[in-house]
Amino acid sequence: MTIYRTPDPDPDLPNERDTRIRRVTRVTRGVAAAAVLGTAVFGGLAATTYHGGTQATSGASTATASVATKASLSAAQTPSASTQTPVASSGGS
Repeated sequence: MTIYRTPDPDPDLPNERDTRIRRVTRVTRGVAAAAVLGTAVFGGLAATTYHGGTQATSGASTATASVATKASLSAAQTPSASTQTPVASSGGS
């Protein structure tokens, strides 16, 4: 019968593990910092190159403004008591 023995634990194993954990932590922090910096740079670039206006309109407010404009135009065009004499026109030939 063969007896298998587990190898003796390597005394450097905990130190290697701690070194690897520190390396992963450092890389993770670096990637997070690069992501935040990249987002800020991309946002600044987008804001710099945007040539649009500052007034935002939605479809509902545009439709409301259109109805209000038509109402004010029709009120302005409604004939009131006029002092001018009517002019007759013929259709022509």
